[in-house]
Amino acid sequence: MGETCIDAVTDHKYLGKAEALAAEARTIVTSKIENSPEFGSSYKPVKSRIDDVPLISRMCTASELAGVGPMASVAGAVATYVLNGLIRDGCEYAVLDNGGDVALISDREVFVGLFTGRNDLECALHLTRTCGILGVCSSSGTFGHSISFGRSDICSVISEDPILADACATRLGNLVSETADLQPAAEYICTIKGVKGCIASIAGNITICGDVPELVSVGQENHTLEMQ
Repeated sequence: MGETCIDAVTDHKYLGKAEALAAEARTIVTSKIENSPEFGSSYKPVKSRIDDVPLISRMCTASELAGVGPMASVAGAVATYVLNGLIRDGCEYAVLDNGGDVALISDREVFVGLFTGRNDLECALHLTRTCGILGVCSSSGTFGHSISFGRSDICSVISEDPILADACATRLGNLVSETADLQPAAEYICTIKGVKGCIASIAGNITICGDVPELVSVGQENHTLEMQ
C-alpha cells in the first residue's frame, strides 16, 4: 500500500481489519504532511501541535526523545496503529513487520529474525509471551531504502512503544559508523526513557545493551521474521 509493506502474522479473521487500519494510518500521516510539509522532510524533531491527532503527537514525541525527524518513526507508527486497532477487536496474537520495524503482541513463543546482510551473523530474538505491546525496530546503513547517516549492518531497539523504538533505531544507526562507535552509541540509546535495550552490529562485531531477549543463531537462514 504505497510505501507501506506490512507482513502480518495473526489469526485470519483480523487480516482484513489490518489492511483497513493501515490505510487509516497512512491517511493520517499524509494529511499531516500536506498541512505541515516540514513534518515529512525534517531530519530534526518537529514539535507537536495542539490540534494533532494522537498518532502524530506520538511521532513528534518520539522524534524529540531520539533527536531525529518525525518520519524516522513512521513505519513503527503505522504498525502500532494497526496493532492497537486489532487489540481493540480482541486480538491477542499479532506480529506486524513493516519493512523491518516490528510491533507485536503475543500469547505464544515468537522468533524475530535480525537480518544483518552477512550470512555468518544471522540471529533472532527469542520472545516468550508479551505483557502488552512490544516493538523491535531496526535500521541499517548498508542495505535497505531508509536513510541512515551511519554505516551499521543493523541497529535494533526494543521498547514497549514501537514508535519510540523506530525513532531510536534510526538514531542508533546514525551514531554507528565504525566498530569503536558500538558501545558508546548503544549505551546512549539505552539512557532514553522508554527504551528497554538495543543491539548494534558493524563489520561482524556486535554490541548488546540493556534488557534484550535471548539472542539465538539461525545459521544460514535469511528470514526477516521466523515464527515457531
